[in-house]
Amino acid sequence: YENHPAKGKLAIHKNGEALKDFDGDFRYEELALAGAVFEITAAEDIYTPDFQIGADGNRNMKYAKGTLMATVTTDEDGNAFVEELPLGKYCITEKKAPDGYVLTAKSEELEFVYKGQDTPVIDEEVTITDERQKVSITVEKQDAETGVVVAGAVFAIYNRQDIVSGGDVIVKADTKLGEA
Repeated sequence: YENHPAKGKLAIHKNGEALKDFDGDFRYEELALAGAVFEITAAEDIYTPDFQIGADGNRNMKYAKGTLMATVTTDEDGNAFVEELPLGKYCITEKKAPDGYVLTAKSEELEFVYKGQDTPVIDEEVTITDERQKVSITVEKQDAETGVVVAGAVFAIYNRQDIVSGGDVIVKADTKLGEA
């Protein structure tokens, strides 16, 4: 019989708001996001699981803090997996956000901890939500000669192209989106 060290299995779930509908106001729903790229790095020095001591009197290091352990991309269900991670602490950092979303600036940290001889795989998961890109528009009408603000001016905003979400046209081109 051969003993095998316990290993970690990481599940990353990625989601964010996606445009669902437009009825004078935009409505969004939270969906799984494909195409997010993550790097998993050692958040601490990771040592061999057998507690062996080297000639220098220190535990044998397997991976130094900061070592890149894996790079993964979320699938169409917003999931990415990393298996066979040695027990220890890891940092999950988003390196590329899906199109139309803002890169998550904060890294997530988690730890795979030994749970006993009958648990060969320790499962951990993290869910990361991206913010959609947003826009804010300020319009002010001014007198062409004096530069004085003209009170009571009304502006409307129209989209030049179809607005598409998930492959569906949500708002046709030249639709009035708002008025101020």
